[in-house]
Amino acid sequence: VSGSRPDFLDKKPKLWLRNNQLSVSYNVDEADAGDWLILNADSTGFYRVLYSEDMLTEIVNQLITNASVISPLTRSQLIDNYFNFAAADYVDVTQALLLTKYLGQETTLSAWTLLNRHLSKAF
Repeated sequence: VSGSRPDFLDKKPKLWLRNNQLSVSYNVDEADAGDWLILNADSTGFYRVLYSEDMLTEIVNQLITNASVISPLTRSQLIDNYFNFAAADYVDVTQALLLTKYLGQETTLSAWTLLNRHLSKAF
């Protein structure tokens, strides 16, 4: 799913991670260049996605500008992924906290529930 094509209803796989693969490459076409890109939208697979700092910034900017463009399940997934990455020392907790900047617009309970769960572990 990308900023120029924010279709969270299309669940067809675009990439496959085979049994022995640790990573996969994706060539961004011209329509998506310079745009945010979300992999594993709506948690259709059993894996977490760690984005580059630049891509995470683009996603956070979209959330702040208009969070409803990104599906509620994906918004929750991003928060859950990044707090889990921070707990495992893959990223600094500040990256996880960036994803909370939009929460003033959040209308679903799932994002708040996940945030509460992660913050309650910290104290």
